[in-house]
Amino acid sequence: MATSQGRMRTNYFRVADPERLREIVARAEGQDGENLLLFEQVIDDETLYGFGCEMQLQGYWDDEADEYDYDAFVRDLQTVVTPGDAIIIMEVGYERLRYVCGSALIITHDKTESLSLTTLALYKAAEVLGNPEYQTRIEY
Repeated sequence: MATSQGRMRTNYFRVADPERLREIVARAEGQDGENLLLFEQVIDDETLYGFGCEMQLQGYWDDEADEYDYDAFVRDLQTVVTPGDAIIIMEVGYERLRYVCGSALIITHDKTESLSLTTLALYKAAEVLGNPEYQTRIEY
């Protein structure tokens, strides 16, 4: 059986509290306990931040529940992203050629929105074909 692999990173975004962002990123983990990497880039005299990891993003480890808490991680990110900006978490995953997937989670200070590459591709294919009922099998 193949092992699922993933990669993730964000865009560069503005934060109200850089130290709090560092704490959030340091606490979060990727698959197999991998640490996230924090990126900083100065653009037009302003420091922007991003993060990523070589595995799938899991969130915070919760010892009491004995599982990861992704939602708490996202809520904490909402507290540091500057109003008017967004954190876009982009993830790709694959398991040999059994499946290939991609997603994006958009996080603002008061909302989140999730996008699936599979869903977007099916929607667009149905539109291009002029067949709103179009379905296909992508994974096997």
